[in-house]
Amino acid sequence: MELLKEIKLSVKNPLSMRSGFVLFVSGFILLLIPLTVIGLLSQRTFFTNAKNNCAIPAERTFKGSTSQKTYGEHNFTFNGEGCTLTAWVDGSGNSDLSLWIYEPDGNIRVVDNNKDKSYEFIFVDETMKSGDYRLAVRILSGGSSEYTLTVSFR
Repeated sequence: MELLKEIKLSVKNPLSMRSGFVLFVSGFILLLIPLTVIGLLSQRTFFTNAKNNCAIPAERTFKGSTSQKTYGEHNFTFNGEGCTLTAWVDGSGNSDLSLWIYEPDGNIRVVDNNKDKSYEFIFVDETMKSGDYRLAVRILSGGSSEYTLTVSFR
């Protein structure tokens, strides 16, 4: 109650040094509280949206082998939204590898940009859908190859 009396007295006589200080501190505190609340609420919303939009990348690595008769196949489920896909496979030796990505909606992306090379790389700049993905590594030339396949959603 003393503070309220001091503020009332300061409003009546605003030109004194003491009254100016009281009004300044009171105004600062009264503005600081709602600005802090608004800032915290907007930060929470920002981090929630960022989490839903791949601010934290999801990455999986698979290892396997492929030959002329068999190919490596891997399945995984992605539960995100607003993310782009990057995938790369790196094989051993001089084998020519091909990377196949089967998307949840049935689309197939085949990557075979590097002829006679043991690696392939793809970056899909459109947002990917949540769901079950299947990856296949096939050998086009060469006897067999061990490989490491990495898929990243960012």
